[in-house]
Amino acid sequence: MPFSKSQGTRVRLPPPPPFFQSEAQKFACLLTKIISAKPFKALKLTRTFRGCTYRLFQVIGTINGARIRKTFAQKTEAETERQRQEILRKNSSHNLRIVTRLTDEQVRDAEAASKLIGIRKTSLSECVRYYLDNHRGAENAPTLANAVTEYVAARERNP
Repeated sequence: MPFSKSQGTRVRLPPPPPFFQSEAQKFACLLTKIISAKPFKALKLTRTFRGCTYRLFQVIGTINGARIRKTFAQKTEAETERQRQEILRKNSSHNLRIVTRLTDEQVRDAEAASKLIGIRKTSLSECVRYYLDNHRGAENAPTLANAVTEYVAARERNP
């Protein structure tokens, strides 16, 4: 860490915040934190305080780069908390969410549409634009009776 002199005393400056040149680097950093999440462990500890020895159980692990440590007196409580934290850790890695104004249903719909597009070099917005330009809604569609009369009239005009 860099040092700075101020009135003859040394002051330790905090490190600068991480600088990301692109969104891809920021995403890679976040992904590294998620991947580096360590599984939770329930450890058996003994602590001596004022001549008395205590048996404790501690749950240790990380979720999204944040270390979590909790201490319990009973082994069953520690094991329950370990399982709960492990479920949270596994769920958090699959539910990587980007902040958006879309609802969960809209996000799932967009993901399904992207999957349907597949490997084509077309974006979802281009597909929606094409659909809006070329799709005729049901309100503009003629009824079957009108369509048949128009067809018959066209056939009579052009024998």
